[in-house]
Amino acid sequence: GGEEFLLILPGASRDEAFKIAERVREKIVSCPFSSGEIFLSASLGVALYNKASSVDEFIFAADTALYRAKKNGRNQTSF
Repeated sequence: GGEEFLLILPGASRDEAFKIAERVREKIVSCPFSSGEIFLSASLGVALYNKASSVDEFIFAADTALYRAKKNGRNQTSF
């Protein structure tokens, strides 16, 4: 299983949002654990908010990108 969370990055460009998401993914993957063999991965979806869209449409776009990342092999960031 996994958890979903939302980051809001006001004023971030498409490129900046992708780079930030990729840094978050890399930090999650590199988390050390002192006991046992636990391997973390993270699939992230990135979407840009368009003022003409509703918040629900924006979240749907991010969710679609997330599932694209999972479908394409997991442990990656997708737009």
